[in-house]
Amino acid sequence: LILPHVLGYFFPDIEEVDDIALKLEVVEIADEDNAYFDLMKAVEVLDLDDIGNKIIKGEITDSVLIEDLLTRNKETLYHFQQASTKSYVNPKMIDPDVPYMDVEIPPLNKFRDIAQINILASTHYASQGLFEDSYNASITTLNVGDVIQHASFQTFIENLVAKAMISLGLEGLQESTISCPSKIHNLQEKISSLDKFYDSEEGTVLALKMEYLVSSEAIDSLADGTLVLDRSGSNTAKMNKYYFQPNRTKQLFADFFQYAIEMKEDPSKPQLDTWVDFIYEVEKKKDSSYITKLFSKNLAGKIVTSVVIVSHNNNTKDDRIDVYVGATQLTLALRGYHQEHGELPLSLNALVPEYLTEIPSDPFSGGSIKYDPERKVVYSIGWNKIDDGGLLEDEEYKDDVFSVDFEQVKNDLLDTISDTQDSEDAL
Repeated sequence: LILPHVLGYFFPDIEEVDDIALKLEVVEIADEDNAYFDLMKAVEVLDLDDIGNKIIKGEITDSVLIEDLLTRNKETLYHFQQASTKSYVNPKMIDPDVPYMDVEIPPLNKFRDIAQINILASTHYASQGLFEDSYNASITTLNVGDVIQHASFQTFIENLVAKAMISLGLEGLQESTISCPSKIHNLQEKISSLDKFYDSEEGTVLALKMEYLVSSEAIDSLADGTLVLDRSGSNTAKMNKYYFQPNRTKQLFADFFQYAIEMKEDPSKPQLDTWVDFIYEVEKKKDSSYITKLFSKNLAGKIVTSVVIVSHNNNTKDDRIDVYVGATQLTLALRGYHQEHGELPLSLNALVPEYLTEIPSDPFSGGSIKYDPERKVVYSIGWNKIDDGGLLEDEEYKDDVFSVDFEQVKNDLLDTISDTQDSEDAL
């Protein structure tokens, strides 16, 4: 009990951390221009029962039930569409009287449910040959994800949900492009409209800064005793001036989040395998033996830091949004080529410049997204950065694979027409 106080006297905490680069600028948004309130209105009128949940999960595909769900949520989707045209910020995040740790996170799961219903509307329109309506519904989902992703004050979980919405919108647009039985017009315009959804580092950088501010606030609360981690109610962190040093802990967080931001802004910067490795790299040593731990400055601070930072492992490396955008643009371009020529091209180069200014790149390879005309797929080499040919293994893709099999859709439609004609002849 005495040792920490003695060591703390001889090895005090460092000076206050200079974290000005990690501060956020407060941006005021009038309530009527804030997408947050439109989304909350959408949540208030959301009508999603057990059957509806099964529908958005793909477990029920009955068209009558789908139309009923869409009808019941017409007002919900209206508010969702309104949100897509505005900026977003949780008003509590910019309230100076509310600590960041006390800010209530909005019902993000409900936001995602509404996005799924909107994409359900998109694919439903496409199945009826109404591609313009289908496209607009998908774009609405993409825009809502985009406005949340670029909020000046956002938590990391909000950022991840925003990315999930963007992925959902792109998946819905891909499915509609594949399945729509009618001719799709103005493809070049639709393709170029997706450029804005390439993963911008701005959103992730803002979310990382917000996470630092929340963490910094938590460290202050541990230091002054207002936040207690011990179940007994005692504040060990406040007592131990050697094993928990607030400024030294903040410096760890500041160094980590600054490095994470630099990795996001500069992909060429060396990536660390885990954020825990980064902690040890900052400290220039690894604690192993009991004696080393006993005499390790800020040991509790390191533990607290590692617990938080581990949860962010690989989050700043998320390049899949770029893959989804590129694959969706290729799907639209290939649909256009197939409409004109009745077959897929032998090479993606045939799409330039009529549909694309260039072939979308694969962030995992540094080259272009790949294409297999025989298997009718486009694909990214994915996380392992190995070209597995877009093949399946144990019922899972080794690569990120996207179907562009328009022939199958056409054959299905022809079969449906034939079956209908046979039924009419029988009558």
